[in-house]
Amino acid sequence: MRLFPWYLALLSVLSYGFTKSSAIASEIVIQRAINAQMDVQDSSLYYKKLAFTELKNYENMSGALRIFSKLFGDNLKRSSQYISKVLKNNAEDTEGIFLKGMLQRFEGKLRESEASFKQVISKDDRFVAFDLPNVWLQLGSTYREMGEYDLAIDSYKQGALINLEDTFPLIQLSLVFMDIGKDEEACEAFYGGLNDIRDPVTIEKVFIDAKEIASTDEIKQWESFKSNPEKLEFLKTFWKRRDPNPIDPVNQRLIEHYKRLNYARQTYSKAFKPWYDDRGALYIKLGKPERVYYGRPQQNIKENESWFYDNIKAGLFYDFVDFHGSYQLTSLFDAVDHSAKIQDIVELFNERSSYNMYYQKIALKIKTQADVEQQRIEEQMQNAGGGLTGIGPLIDRLSRARDAAGALQTNQNLQDNTFNLNYVNKQNFIFDVGAPHLPINCNFASFKGNKKDSRLEFYYVVPFNQLNFVPSISETNKFSTGLKLNFALFDLKYDEVMKLDRDYMITAGGNEITSHFYIDQLDNEIPPGKYVAALEIRNNEKDRVGIYQFVVSVRDYSSDTLTVSDIEIAQYVDNTITREKFVKPKSTLKVVPNPAAGLLKNKPLTVYYEIYNLTLNNDGKSSYQISYSIKMAEGGQGFLKAITGVFGNKQEASTSSITTKEGKSTTEKEYIGFDISELPTGVATLEVKVKDLNSSKESSSVINLTILDEEKKKEETIQK
Repeated sequence: MRLFPWYLALLSVLSYGFTKSSAIASEIVIQRAINAQMDVQDSSLYYKKLAFTELKNYENMSGALRIFSKLFGDNLKRSSQYISKVLKNNAEDTEGIFLKGMLQRFEGKLRESEASFKQVISKDDRFVAFDLPNVWLQLGSTYREMGEYDLAIDSYKQGALINLEDTFPLIQLSLVFMDIGKDEEACEAFYGGLNDIRDPVTIEKVFIDAKEIASTDEIKQWESFKSNPEKLEFLKTFWKRRDPNPIDPVNQRLIEHYKRLNYARQTYSKAFKPWYDDRGALYIKLGKPERVYYGRPQQNIKENESWFYDNIKAGLFYDFVDFHGSYQLTSLFDAVDHSAKIQDIVELFNERSSYNMYYQKIALKIKTQADVEQQRIEEQMQNAGGGLTGIGPLIDRLSRARDAAGALQTNQNLQDNTFNLNYVNKQNFIFDVGAPHLPINCNFASFKGNKKDSRLEFYYVVPFNQLNFVPSISETNKFSTGLKLNFALFDLKYDEVMKLDRDYMITAGGNEITSHFYIDQLDNEIPPGKYVAALEIRNNEKDRVGIYQFVVSVRDYSSDTLTVSDIEIAQYVDNTITREKFVKPKSTLKVVPNPAAGLLKNKPLTVYYEIYNLTLNNDGKSSYQISYSIKMAEGGQGFLKAITGVFGNKQEASTSSITTKEGKSTTEKEYIGFDISELPTGVATLEVKVKDLNSSKESSSVINLTILDEEKKKEETIQK
């Protein structure tokens, strides 16, 4: 391989980093290249590499650095000179025209940029060079900056087709969809874009976009990854976990985050990653402040701002101080120059007193302590027999140094600042469903299913008084309302496991709509494990909407050891000969669930559960002992008023918490009722323990209960 003198010189230029001195070095290299009489083809390649480096450096800059570069760095000017030399040698050089299109876009000459990229496409519609995005993606970026969004979308789609093995163009496409409010298409493209991004630097950029709202554990997890697939899988789960409604194809949290991110980078720009200052970080986390106070310009006070979030929490505020063009979240005392006077500091806080009393308290404390300090020094000077001439500045400096440091040391002021700073780690996002909230209560239990699967039963209840009833068209003195339910289960990576939807029309009498409830149950057999359940329930589509998410644990019942299932709280249990709703599989037991948030003391506590893998004796019979205990969460004595047979014709009652039974099967379905009227209110734990008398094996199951008085129950409309 030939090593031209210009090639060796190029390596030395690249090591300079393209500062002002590197520009001078660059010109020296050019002259040496000319002197070396390199041929036209070699010199064009050399200039194109120089132009590419300048353009890439400029593209990686923040908005603030780009402005600085245009004023002083001359990245674009040098690039223009190199490209001109290339095109002077050959006006049809495709790479030169391609780089010219990039340069024109960075210069804001968007129509010229469009023409250059179209010229390249006319020569080669799959053109790509210098590890840069292909020509269609470059054209898409130009159209996006022009506001020609339809053309940008078409261009990005064409660019994505050129290399199907790299899905990053879909991320770029998603940002265009966000620009024009096509949120569903934006989310689809964004998740598609995370399938297979090849460039690790690009993957890192996608995470930097999200890092501001990542937890400490998530950041540590990210830093531990070694491969691109691990990182891409993490990013998918990261965003799906934050989706307020996984059933809906639009991830509103993702859309809102990128809106905030773009605003922060444009409005609160900083020269270095993540390309925004502390104001931008706070804006991304908490959104737009309710009010902003801009400090008045003063000679001895740095520029400063105070943001107020009373719309999130009363008294929540943050102070920012400008340090060399970058605002930092800090105390307002950091805005004070050493030459500032006490009155300047007092005024700095006082001018914000109408926004929050905190500032008035600080100003008053500074003023009071300064007066005390000045009086003390004057007394010391008088006692020493000295004059007071020239003592003013000394007093001012001393009192300011002591009092400014001491003002924040009182417990109350420390609490104010500590609380607000801790709140920075929180995030504020309000998911607007466009309708009033529909409250429901829900619960779930798992049982043994077919083969190795388990049966998940999900229960929910909707109070009639939360629904919007209208007079029925078909029935006199009746009222009707509609419910639409969408339910989905996801694994912990948020891949969908199952999905179902139901539509109901509910009819009720006039008295019923104020006192009755609608209870429903959803069943599905799935492999054991942890899942994320998502529920969307709508009353008449948009009258009221409830969105819920929670983690459910589905137990594994595939072993052959003695096992007690989950415990289901029931309204009642009855025998039936018809296949009705709520009938358990392979039985005649109708178990109506009770998914209420709390249990009333004046009503029996009814429970249902199943026992698996009992041992049969030589006569083919099982023999087992069941014990029950209810204990309050405070750790007090166990309470059990009675175990009452309240079902069917069984009227016998027992004061014992232990029952012995026999059966003819290895599986038993059990139910029982408790009188809990003498239990105290609060959180309690019910434990069911089973001992197999044939094998001496034991197993148990527990469930937490919330016991309420009648009056308290009326106030409870929360999700369990």
